[in-house]
Amino acid sequence: MKKKSFYILALAALAVSCTNDELTTNETNAVVGFHALTSGVTTRAVNETNSVNLKDSPFDVYAFTETDGKLFIGKSLSESDYELSQGVEIRHNGSAWDYANQADKAYWPTDKLNFFAFHPQPDPSGGYSVEVFSASKQMVRYSVPTNAKYQKDLMYAISRGVDKNTNAGKVKILFKHALSQACFKAKTEMESMSVDVEDIQIHNIAVDGDLTLPQTGTDISMKDWNTQEKKHIAFEPKNLETPVMEIGTEAKELTGKMYLPQELTKWTPENPETKTIDQANAAKQSYLSVLCKIKQNGVYLWGSEDKAWRLFVPFGVKWEPGKRYVYTLIFGGGYKDDGTQVLDQLRWEVEEMPWQDAPYDVNADINVNVN
Repeated sequence: MKKKSFYILALAALAVSCTNDELTTNETNAVVGFHALTSGVTTRAVNETNSVNLKDSPFDVYAFTETDGKLFIGKSLSESDYELSQGVEIRHNGSAWDYANQADKAYWPTDKLNFFAFHPQPDPSGGYSVEVFSASKQMVRYSVPTNAKYQKDLMYAISRGVDKNTNAGKVKILFKHALSQACFKAKTEMESMSVDVEDIQIHNIAVDGDLTLPQTGTDISMKDWNTQEKKHIAFEPKNLETPVMEIGTEAKELTGKMYLPQELTKWTPENPETKTIDQANAAKQSYLSVLCKIKQNGVYLWGSEDKAWRLFVPFGVKWEPGKRYVYTLIFGGGYKDDGTQVLDQLRWEVEEMPWQDAPYDVNADINVNVN
């Protein structure tokens, strides 16, 4: 992984040479460098940030003195409703990370610094803002767009207790994904069966939330996310831009999207009080809707040549931040909107994996049935 660097100037003029995004310094100055690590795995989450495209957009940095918590880099949240906090913008210049505005250059203080970085830069008009209140409270607010094209891969980084003597004057920053990612695939168990999928959606899910960074350590968990009320997602517009046709026993990818870390309560159609989709919506129970056609030996079991039908699948999950979940839907089955069963029940294969490079292993393979 390359090291991404930008300058905080010390007491004298800096003389540097640059090779492969790594800066070296003379004896009188220390370079503060960012070491950005993200997952490099390519998926169908269209706006995923990885180690390759990280440098394509800038990020914001804040720093507070460790001893007394004074703001040293950036601007804290104002009491005014119209002035949000503002970090120092760091942009890749083609060979290294550097200050976007050279007037923002800072000298190393005698005290150690605690750094907080956010990628991409906040966009309040797009439902994404960062509010840095103090050295002990930093918050990210995000409303997840239902259209994957407009989603942002929110990442944060925390580096505490750094001075010019730490790591040869470089601040090591590990960017971590704040959201969860869910990817869907589909296949059939039988060679005689094929499926066309025109849409797949998750319903009764929280799309608005606040993340408060931890006061100790650098990892977040579900408890750091405060999500708002779960919402029923409308069936239109469709989640898939183009249908995925002729799905057989070889799994095909359907979609990959980012979501707020949260726990979804599974729809219970076997319960008379939550049997129908309308009752599930009222109870905020979660389910998948799949607009599809199912054929066996060329004969339609679900849908018709001219029209796909929507079937529903109970869906209860727990999503941790920084993890990718891959769900493989094995046809055929599911429920109608009145809670009556379609064919046999659908089954799922679920794979859970880390979504970020981390100094520890987080890896588990799980097989479950969604009833």
